[in-house]
Amino acid sequence: MSVRKKIIGPISILICVGLLTTGWISITSLRANKEMLKRYDTVHAEVELLRSALQRIASLESFGERVLSYNSVISRQDIRANLADFSSGVAQDLTALEALGGHDLDVPELRKAIANWIASLSVALAVSPSREIPTSSELKKLALNARVLAEEMNNQALAAAEEFGSASSDRLSSQLALAFVLMAIVLCSACGFVLWRGVWLANAMRRLAVSMERIRGGEYGALPANQDSPDEVGEIARGVAAFSETLQDLSDAKSRIEHMALNDELTGLANRTRLITYLQWLLDPDLNNTPHFAVLHVDLDRFKEVNDTYGHSAGDAVLRMVGGALINVIREDDLAARTGGDEFVIVLNSCADQNSAASVAQRIIDEVSKPFTFDKDRLRVGASVGIAMSRQGIDADRLVANADIALYLAKGAGRGQYCHYTSKTGSEFARRSSLLRDMKQALENGQILAHFQPQVDGITGGVIGVEALARWDHPTRGLLAPGQFLGLAAESGLGDVLAQVIMRDAVSALARLRKARLDVPSVSINLSARQLRGKTIMQSLDSFVSDAGLQPSDVAIEILESVLFGEESDEEFANVLEMQSRGYRIELDDFGTGHASISTLRKVNVDRVKIDRTFVHGVSEDIEQERLMRALVELCKNLEVECLAEGVETLADQSKLISIGCRNFQGFVFAEPMNLQTLEAWLCKRQYSGQVGFAASLSKL
Repeated sequence: MSVRKKIIGPISILICVGLLTTGWISITSLRANKEMLKRYDTVHAEVELLRSALQRIASLESFGERVLSYNSVISRQDIRANLADFSSGVAQDLTALEALGGHDLDVPELRKAIANWIASLSVALAVSPSREIPTSSELKKLALNARVLAEEMNNQALAAAEEFGSASSDRLSSQLALAFVLMAIVLCSACGFVLWRGVWLANAMRRLAVSMERIRGGEYGALPANQDSPDEVGEIARGVAAFSETLQDLSDAKSRIEHMALNDELTGLANRTRLITYLQWLLDPDLNNTPHFAVLHVDLDRFKEVNDTYGHSAGDAVLRMVGGALINVIREDDLAARTGGDEFVIVLNSCADQNSAASVAQRIIDEVSKPFTFDKDRLRVGASVGIAMSRQGIDADRLVANADIALYLAKGAGRGQYCHYTSKTGSEFARRSSLLRDMKQALENGQILAHFQPQVDGITGGVIGVEALARWDHPTRGLLAPGQFLGLAAESGLGDVLAQVIMRDAVSALARLRKARLDVPSVSINLSARQLRGKTIMQSLDSFVSDAGLQPSDVAIEILESVLFGEESDEEFANVLEMQSRGYRIELDDFGTGHASISTLRKVNVDRVKIDRTFVHGVSEDIEQERLMRALVELCKNLEVECLAEGVETLADQSKLISIGCRNFQGFVFAEPMNLQTLEAWLCKRQYSGQVGFAASLSKL
């Protein structure tokens, strides 16, 4: 019910009660007045009838005295007529008086007195025969009695009328007084109710105002009372409560937005904006803050591998784990931030020397490198750290950039390393940055291409294949070997592009050699573990082989032992098995330097093992190395896997290897890596000069 109805409704009822009461009193008063007027009319009629009767009595009394005094001679007939008229008139008056009700008047007594008087007067006037003649005194007494009764009745009627008028007046006054009292009560009740409701409404409005003021001050839980009231106050209270909830939601949203604007949602660490703001605050010379501090740029190793293999949920779990590890390593007054992807930045306050920063960096590497379980899978990542120390005059962006440069060099040095930024590292970064820019242009301009090193049967001298090796024909630095740019390509994300170039050149070169009728059984292509993830490389290789009109068996894929050091569910391992099932040859490169086990070799069933040059070089001069080499060759024979020795540079080493059972070679003793045109000339010279049977020269050694 609304406040208006709550106030107007009861007042309307009170007014209606007052009006009904007033109407009832008015009707009662009118009815009493009407009754009084009627009573007055009755009394007036009674008085008039009694006056008429008294006049008739006086007239008859005077007539009787006149007749009895013999002052007039009146015939008996006239006397009888006068008596009859008197009797008839008095009888009519008394009958009319009785018809009016009489109001306690003793009309029969008056009638009897008048009848006795008339009867005695009739006898006295000789109208009626009787033995006893009344005397004059008796007649007067009877007349007086009748007159007295009539006068008493008249006075009684007047007294009754006066008493009735007084009672009616008192009753009317009482009713009017009652009406006044009732109207006063109604008016006071209405005023009191309005005052009570006004006070209630004022208190309700005051409470609402207090609640709104508290809500305006940020106390969103200070909800107003009267929310359950169905009136306008309840509606206002509910509106204020809803407004408070809206403000609470807006405040929470603002807090969340501010938190999100300054913090990383996934890890809860600071974000780049907060980091730069914090560094600017630390570096502000007017604030006299910490004079020396260190910035550590942390980048995760193998994070993309985890993310691609186990999914983004696993990657998010890794990032949260790393965030927790960083918080555990740093102090309360230090700052940890996630600047994007798998990169984090640590600000170490009050860190004046590089050794302290290096100690923290090593602890970070150790903590992050610990394996952890996610959804029953055991995951492991690593970390590389770049360290930059603050100095006077440096700004926040430059300091973070220095740490980024140090990180870049740390990753170039291998996984799980940290590196300090110095002027020397800055120069090294500039050199690598310049080389990276040149590499991008080289890939666009075709300056990076495949060179080929022949693989030879040491007994027959026949070519058993060629290995495609990347070379960069730099316009100013000359021909660059793979070790000078392959690592940089992998770090910068150009590894897949470079692999595509080498695969295309290798396959097209083999097709060209076959077309020139030069006998090259196969071409070997090196692929890293990162390049073996996903299906892109495999699809590109299939396309190149198909377009060149070759078969998958014409191509050998060289992989490192680290690719096989895993389970078949690993993506790169699974892709190796998939390529083998399609017909590509699988060769294990740098055998003996990695983690491959005999069971893994049997499981993959590689087509060839390439024994690393560290076991080959100087084998003819070192008996221990010869024994080790002999064990590796015997292992391959027992596993029925073809073996090839890399890095054969002398005829003495070649002879020794043949003597211990290894006949396939690759090295400078035969040829250095060469471009396609040089390879064609080299093959033609060997094929048409009869050098295939050069094995006879071994007898001279």
